[in-house]
Parts: sequence; structure tokens; C-alpha cells
Amino acid sequence: MILSLLAVGHAASWAASRDFREGFAAALHACTGYVAVADTSLDKYGRRWPWTTPLLSVLWSGDYVRSVILNRPDLRWGPFDPHEYLPLQACIAYDAAFAAVAPKAAPCG
Repeated sequence: MILSLLAVGHAASWAASRDFREGFAAALHACTGYVAVADTSLDKYGRRWPWTTPLLSVLWSGDYVRSVILNRPDLRWGPFDPHEYLPLQACIAYDAAFAAVAPKAAPCG
């Protein structure tokens, strides 16, 4: 019985994580440049950490970043300000929309 409950809980958690990742990927592919999180469906996911959207935008874009989803404006803390700096510029190509912030990034396309 306990193992069944644990399995159901794990499956539900996995499904929620998968849905969040798929929703995030859809938001990344729908736009170019900076995107307000309010303009996406990501705020409906209660399990996400609200300060991670710019970082996840870079990490989950693969080798080419065409959009960065911003944190909510009322959130003051984040690992970096995507208007001032974008990480991994030596490893990842950024869209031309980010040329002012990511001058070291090799342009792609």
C-alpha cells in the first residue's frame, strides 16, 4: 500500500515537471527577445521557483537562445540581470536581439 502511494505521488510529480518543461519550451519557441513571464502560461505552474526563468531560458534553449523569459517585475532577486549580462556566451549562440548584452556570443543565423 505504501509503495503504491509513493509510486502514484512520484508519477504525479514527474508529470507536473514534464508539463512545466514542455510549457517552458513552447514559450521559448513562440517568441524572440525578452518575454515577460506574464505573457506566457508559466505562472500557472505552482511548483516552479519564480526567480529561475531567465536561467532556465538559457539552459533549456540548447545551443541557440532566441528568447529569454523574464522574472516578474515585482521579484527583485535573481542570479543575474538578463538586461545586463547573459551567461555562457562562449558556449551558446544568442539571437541578434541580445547583441547589446551578449557581445561575445557568436551570432547564429
